[in-house]
Amino acid sequence: MAAIPVYVVTGFLDAGKTTFINQLFNHPAWKGRDLLLLQFERGQAAITAKSGRVSLLQFSKRELEQPSGEIALRIGRQLALYQQQHGGTDYEEIWIEWNGVVPFEHLEALLLEPPLRRLCCLRKVFQIADADRLELLLNGTGGLLAAQLAVSDIVFLRNVKDKKQRRQLSQQIRVLNPGVAVQDFWEGLLQSRRKLEKRPSALKTLLGLAFLLLLAYGLIQPLLLLFGADTAVNTMVNIFLGIILQAFPFLLIGVLLSSAIQVLLPADFFVRHFPRTLSGGMVAALVAGFFLPVCDCASIPVFRSLIKKGIPLPAALTFLTATPVINPVVILSTYYAFNYDWSVVLERVCLGVIVSVLVGLTFALLPQRTEILQGYGQDPLLCSCGVYDTQQLPVEGWRGKLDLFWRHAQAEFFSVGKFLLIGTLAAAALQTWGSSSGFFSQLAGTGTLALTMLLLMLAAFAFSLCSSSDAVIARSLTNLFPHGAVLAFLVFGPMMDLKNLLLLQASFRRRFIVRLLLTVAGVCFLVVFGVFSLAGV
Repeated sequence: MAAIPVYVVTGFLDAGKTTFINQLFNHPAWKGRDLLLLQFERGQAAITAKSGRVSLLQFSKRELEQPSGEIALRIGRQLALYQQQHGGTDYEEIWIEWNGVVPFEHLEALLLEPPLRRLCCLRKVFQIADADRLELLLNGTGGLLAAQLAVSDIVFLRNVKDKKQRRQLSQQIRVLNPGVAVQDFWEGLLQSRRKLEKRPSALKTLLGLAFLLLLAYGLIQPLLLLFGADTAVNTMVNIFLGIILQAFPFLLIGVLLSSAIQVLLPADFFVRHFPRTLSGGMVAALVAGFFLPVCDCASIPVFRSLIKKGIPLPAALTFLTATPVINPVVILSTYYAFNYDWSVVLERVCLGVIVSVLVGLTFALLPQRTEILQGYGQDPLLCSCGVYDTQQLPVEGWRGKLDLFWRHAQAEFFSVGKFLLIGTLAAAALQTWGSSSGFFSQLAGTGTLALTMLLLMLAAFAFSLCSSSDAVIARSLTNLFPHGAVLAFLVFGPMMDLKNLLLLQASFRRRFIVRLLLTVAGVCFLVVFGVFSLAGV
């Protein structure tokens, strides 16, 4: 059983620790989480968590002076009681408000007591500091504040007057702890909310798209003729425009459906209905993949939620890898891109199912023995695609939902669209100069299926295309590469690409990410190569 992550908020009196905790617990991103709060200092503010899922244990200064074993036993009894009431499930997180005048090593000793040693894992330490009092406290606390800063992961400065003061304090803090992050929490929170409150103009968005299309149709080709561009450049531009026009409808459909799910469905909808057994979880993951019309980046936050809820890792990985390959939008876009050929659709779906199940079974046969999650993941105000999570905002009625839907779709379209443009440009260049030079024809003609598969898998990883539109680009490569290599491009790209790697890095440990990348790449290569080479298909 994985240890419960522990997060510590420390600082001296009136630093704002309780206010900081209330801001976190009352934010919609924490709604529905089962948390245990250990309060070792009662400040002027009271805990006002509104989610109703926070258990509170308070300890006085006198109790802290007693042996740490007695406090550990009390905390252990609370953890055992929660397990009994919830069928063996642990708290999702433990948060500690630590008394700033008590040395931090007392807390470390407490967490190493036998009742807590195997149940808890210290993840991050947050230091709340008032900018005006920081230097005074550093000189007047006998090294207590310096010791706290030395073990902190993030220091949140309050009441910073200007950039000069922040720079000076940051330099002072990093002398004690070179790797610490110094941030202004309140300013960052307000900036995030301001950006969320800005209502994008639908008219400006449509005019921008119309301008881009006008530029593509009315200006690019005349400019090429004006500057005497050769035939190869004209060919590449025509191929580029053709692929974009084919891919655009499916990108738009995928964005609209993804935004509908993000805005209209509760964040924990799939988590609450997901089986916890290995076989049932894998079947549910495949079934969800067929009915969940989202791209690969939208499946990553759901994957993290499944892991935190105790879903077996193999089943959660099956969901992560299968969903972007076999969902209905991908099926329809593949069917259209390959001239209504159901055989290609079936090949992609079947290979995707086989690869995702084998990836899950690999982690079942060789379990991950270390913790895979790190920290608390991404900013709760951000969604997986890097756009602001509109589901975290308060909405009123269907008009509010419709407004949030439009904002999310607009942000996600421009966020994902740049990857489509880069991939399309590369595909057009490959098709133009690869055909004219004969290099790819010679490579395909040599029968080196393994080499072409590796080349296209690498291209899929680097291009980071949206899984709802990559079939159009893959179709443009069918005249240059063997069919098996194109299928490897279609199967591997949605499961693991550069964009997904960066998204995973925000929440998961590097060792797990490296293993997942190598496993998906190896299984995909062996399965596709086996089907198209050894089986003689």
